[in-house]
Amino acid sequence: MVKAKVYLIPIPISDGAVQTLPPQIATNTVHIKHYFVEQVRTARRFLKLIHPSLVIDDLQFMEMNKHEGIDIQKLKAWIKEGHSIGVMSEAGCPGIADPGAEVVAIAQAMNVDVI
Repeated sequence: MVKAKVYLIPIPISDGAVQTLPPQIATNTVHIKHYFVEQVRTARRFLKLIHPSLVIDDLQFMEMNKHEGIDIQKLKAWIKEGHSIGVMSEAGCPGIADPGAEVVAIAQAMNVDVI
């Protein structure tokens, strides 16, 4: 069985700044099919920008926010199934001052690599 990994994916604050991201972002996201995001619309737009041929409907998105948190059961299920999971906040790097921190904490508690 493939071991799940959680990838923290930074989204540039400025629309024209996608070229400032390290190439690993495109390399890592091309294979991720499961995402926790603050807003699905922003995440879909970002992924289409870096992968124009990507079929967005093949991806699964779970929204997370500061007030409602995350779907812990879905996160644990995806991890147990061995899925790599992307975490995206609205702007900047997730996991610092947004709901992505909860995803990271649960992943670490389950001995999952966070990249």
